[in-house]
Amino acid sequence: MEEKEAAIRFDSGQFKRAIVTPAPMVQNQWVLQLQRKDKSTAVISLQRGGVRHFKTIDAAYRVALKIGFRTITVNS
Repeated sequence: MEEKEAAIRFDSGQFKRAIVTPAPMVQNQWVLQLQRKDKSTAVISLQRGGVRHFKTIDAAYRVALKIGFRTITVNS
């Protein structure tokens, strides 16, 4: 899910929490997962498709703030 779409869905109350977690099978990179109220998850993606990887926790955190989240969980 792209960042713009996530912001729209956040405003409509579809998300419960944002989680920054290590990218699977990629060292020193992070992904931003958004947990929906029905317990399913979405991952922030690139415009051209594929999962968006962040080089730092701070970068993923800033995107979560931009979407609208005020509380962000970080898994290590």
